Amino acid sequence: FGMNSIFGRINLKNELNSKLFNNGLDSLVWFEKVQIQKKTNQQWGFGEVLFFPSQKTEAFQYEEFVVLADCRIDNRKEIIDKLRIADKNTADELLILELFKKWGKECPVHLLGDFVFAIWNNSTKELFCARDHFGAKPLFYSFNGEDFIFSSEINAIMSQSDLDFSIDEQYIADTLSIIKSEENRTTYNEIKKLPPAHTLLFKMQAPEIKPYWELTPQKQLTGNDSEILNQFKEILFKSVKCRIPPNLKTGAELSGGLDSSSIAAIASRYTKLSTFSHIL
Repeated sequence: FGMNSIFGRINLKNELNSKLFNNGLDSLVWFEKVQIQKKTNQQWGFGEVLFFPSQKTEAFQYEEFVVLADCRIDNRKEIIDKLRIADKNTADELLILELFKKWGKECPVHLLGDFVFAIWNNSTKELFCARDHFGAKPLFYSFNGEDFIFSSEINAIMSQSDLDFSIDEQYIADTLSIIKSEENRTTYNEIKKLPPAHTLLFKMQAPEIKPYWELTPQKQLTGNDSEILNQFKEILFKSVKCRIPPNLKTGAELSGGLDSSSIAAIASRYTKLSTFSHIL
């Protein structure tokens, strides 16, 4: 799997300024050996920067859809079996699109992993975005009534010099005083952040933000301490194993605590593991 940064802009009234759009993509490039994919027309542009592109990079436009994603899907086999997909090496972006075609706006419920994605339907002129359950991958957006811009990095939105941004002083004050601000706020009043486990639907008007999942108790565990520990151990081993990519090198960061050490020990059962630590 790779690591991508995504960027998109939809103009409701004016034509897309190609220079501004390219500035947004360029602001996401942090080193030389990257691949940029983009698709534009008169009113919209979508693009992504692939930091570790595979030798065989698939186009990110499929039929009437444009799919942008920065993701690591951990339940690939489950999705492939559920959708009866013949090609077991289907790209994660295509798996997400197939889920969207089948379940529409409920598709994030069927995903397991760290992800943020955006799907543009050129037939209906709708943009659908989603962020993973715990918010490992970020998504920022801005809408001033005429232009809708989104990106996995806030600096891409800031690069749009035709827009005005003002400091959210209350957000900064909350941050300095260790007060938790609303999950959708950022340093700038005009730029919002999609909260974890939420979807965004943009239909040429103010975006609709909705939750698709919340952390609630699903069942009461029964049995003695030993049985409960075995249940937990089974889930933990399964969770670690499904996050190890096949045929790729795997690394783990050791912080010195029991959490990372336990995960590294479990992962070493299934793959050759390289571990790293850093000293402040």
